[in-house]
Amino acid sequence: MDNNVSYQDEKIKFEDIIEKNVDLSKYTSMGTGGKAQYLTTPGRFEELITALKFAKENNLKITIIGAGSNILVSDKGIEGLIIRTHHLSRFSTKGNMFCCRAGMSIEKAINITLDDSMFGLEGLSGIPGSIGGAIIGNSGANGHLISDHLLYVDYITFDGKTHRMGTQVINFGYRYSSFLDIKDCIIFEAGFGLSNSTDSFKKSREEQSTIKKDRKEKGLFDYSSAGSIFKNPEGKYTAGELIDSCKLKSKKIGGAMVSPKHANLIVNYKNASSTDIYKLAELCRATVEKKTRIKLEYEIKLLGDFT
Repeated sequence: MDNNVSYQDEKIKFEDIIEKNVDLSKYTSMGTGGKAQYLTTPGRFEELITALKFAKENNLKITIIGAGSNILVSDKGIEGLIIRTHHLSRFSTKGNMFCCRAGMSIEKAINITLDDSMFGLEGLSGIPGSIGGAIIGNSGANGHLISDHLLYVDYITFDGKTHRMGTQVINFGYRYSSFLDIKDCIIFEAGFGLSNSTDSFKKSREEQSTIKKDRKEKGLFDYSSAGSIFKNPEGKYTAGELIDSCKLKSKKIGGAMVSPKHANLIVNYKNASSTDIYKLAELCRATVEKKTRIKLEYEIKLLGDFT
């Protein structure tokens, strides 16, 4: 695979990169969740390969998390190895191509590209999370999708082999990419083809500012949250509108609350547990289904046991 960054063979000890019994609440945007049996936050290719080898040798299930947004971690914790991609954040630019590793935050990628007079990602402003997670779920907002400017994705299967997939063979849909069907892999790097017209700089910065202001007014930053809880169903109404029609704004269970500003947000307003959040989400689903016969589908990923 022709990668942008060379990978060097280096002997790394498991104990140098693997932590045990780690509280996951500090690594999730909800601020909730139990402990990881094992956790690693690799910053280099060699560390990631070592972590994959550790999981294989110990027969551990692997769970990938990025910035910790768009997930809800069970209070019971998660067995196996959690690979947190946060430190996989190197990048390079050449001409109108921007390449970055999967752990880089979307907002950081936007700021780097705009500072380098590269345009196209700014429509994703305000979306929490990492590049890798955004690609997996084809994140988007305001008519923009992360797949719009994507050229290729480098990923590593859990057997340690590296692969490259061009966007011409990746299937994308609403909150969907082919990577949701490739279970045993981790996105490592992505390349984007952007515009580099210097005439667009002011306009792009204004668009970034406007989008972030709009998301703030919708209450997206008032409390800790995981972003939109449910996907928008097919049809006339959004998930938020359906929940709002059921008079569920400001509904509380424990420390969890349906946002009074945006009904498709459940926020941690007062030391909520993941169980509080899950019960409130299930209440919203059941109420909407009973009233409208529409069954909402989770947009966030539920990690661990919620039974």
